[in-house]
Amino acid sequence: MSEAVRAQLDAINWRLYETAYGSAEAVPDQLFDLLTGSSEVQLAAAHQLWCALCHQHAYLSSAAAAALPFLLRAIQGPEAAVREAVLNILSGFAYHSVPPRTGEQPSWVTEIRRVLLQCQSEFEIIAQQETGESQEWASQILEELNTTSRYRSLF
Repeated sequence: MSEAVRAQLDAINWRLYETAYGSAEAVPDQLFDLLTGSSEVQLAAAHQLWCALCHQHAYLSSAAAAALPFLLRAIQGPEAAVREAVLNILSGFAYHSVPPRTGEQPSWVTEIRRVLLQCQSEFEIIAQQETGESQEWASQILEELNTTSRYRSLF
């Protein structure tokens, strides 16, 4: 599995994307660790990705679009703490992909929302069958996916 994951990550030109810290060139290694590392390594990678892709839920970085398929794969893993951390990231994606009431959003944000909406049934299962933070984050994602527009302040 790890060789296939590495090949998929290496096929993406991460220099085309940005994170909260600038270049997204560290993201493929973080995603690799998230998908293939020990529990401790996975949690550290999830925290780094949370900071880089959806910094404190304050905004969404363009690298989020390329990272999304790998994050969705990570919520299928057996570690509850890792799933909670990744669902936290995805809740930020869901929040920031709600269409603005006025103006437009970048096409990559619209694509993130489209993919999240396609995965809505997976979030519903987590919200119904799990407990604790996984259930809470999945419920929050569903709430955001049902939000049709949001006023965005410039301040």
